[in-house]
Amino acid sequence: MEEREQERLVESERNRRVEQQTVRNGRVERDTTDMERTTTDAMDVDESPAAGESAVNVSAERVEAFNTLFGQHMRANRLDLINIADLEEVVNTGSDARYSRAEIMLLLEKLQDDNRLMIADDMVVHMIS
Repeated sequence: MEEREQERLVESERNRRVEQQTVRNGRVERDTTDMERTTTDAMDVDESPAAGESAVNVSAERVEAFNTLFGQHMRANRLDLINIADLEEVVNTGSDARYSRAEIMLLLEKLQDDNRLMIADDMVVHMIS
């Protein structure tokens, strides 16, 4: 219902602006700048990722590899806490396909959403599962 009302308001504003005409050199011209601006405003699309989505895409294989490297490092070193910069070094050591900081943050946020870890002040608290 709200979307329809908004569309009606946009349409009536567009019609009002079309009706505003100026007379130049004896002929009637429409004020197209207002019409174009209204059309553009009505068609603006938010291209930012929706909630839960990201511009970074990580394959299932890379997700699994990251989780394995992260978990093995934390267990082998009996760590509950690690700095994100240190974790970045751990998962990229000896790797041909390095993880970007954006990928790492996305993967950590997914693990946080699954209640497997907590991110606070550039630190990762690993939860034993």
